[in-house]
Amino acid sequence: MKLRDDFIIYILDTTACGVIISLMTREELFRLHEEICTGAKELMKKKNADYASSQDPFMNFRRAEFLGFSSAEMGVLIRMTDKMSRISTFLNRGQLSLENESVYDAIVDMINYSVILAGLLKDRETNKPQ
Repeated sequence: MKLRDDFIIYILDTTACGVIISLMTREELFRLHEEICTGAKELMKKKNADYASSQDPFMNFRRAEFLGFSSAEMGVLIRMTDKMSRISTFLNRGQLSLENESVYDAIVDMINYSVILAGLLKDRETNKPQ
């Protein structure tokens, strides 16, 4: 059987299910990526306005440093771990949403935490004493 090269193939569990072929094309995946990331950026703008300041977009994460708990970067990693645990719960239960959050909400949060971590690292590198 010849497959089109624009199909994305996932092998989930060859012992229980055999080979599962996604009918999502590469272009559909790229459109989904754009849609999710656009939504993630809009959510980040809203949350950043609530939790940070225009002078320091990382203020809420830097509070962990100011209070002596951990670095801002480690604070972001802790949040990411929380979200990974939430995604794991969704997958283990076989349901993609709980009462107040869907797996997609947690994925968007992971995207935003990844961007925040990249921003913190870049900010720290840019502002490192010479």
